[in-house]
Amino acid sequence: MNRPLRPVARSRSSLRTLALLLLAGSPTFAYAETLWARVAADGARWPDAPTPVSVHLVVNDEVEVLVKQGARVRVRKGTDFGWVDASTLTDVAPAVVAPVGDLPGLPTAP
Repeated sequence: MNRPLRPVARSRSSLRTLALLLLAGSPTFAYAETLWARVAADGARWPDAPTPVSVHLVVNDEVEVLVKQGARVRVRKGTDFGWVDASTLTDVAPAVVAPVGDLPGLPTAP
């Protein structure tokens, strides 16, 4: 006697297994590297083609590294993405400058 298949139970199990495999093996969920711009630079939309500027970096801008490809790096700054030369970036965070002035609560200059 043939028993009817239970497609609902099988599909839930398959989806659960697929989700676990994707979460366990996907490199896109890895920690993204944070770098800072050493110099002002414009990022192109594509790495090897002359394309319009898609991201503008100024000195000390914080960017998230998405892909490294030779001497080029794909970065994200806010909602903008682009390819820049790796030499324009550094892993040294900019120094924080403490405010000094005559406003109430701020230290005064020596």
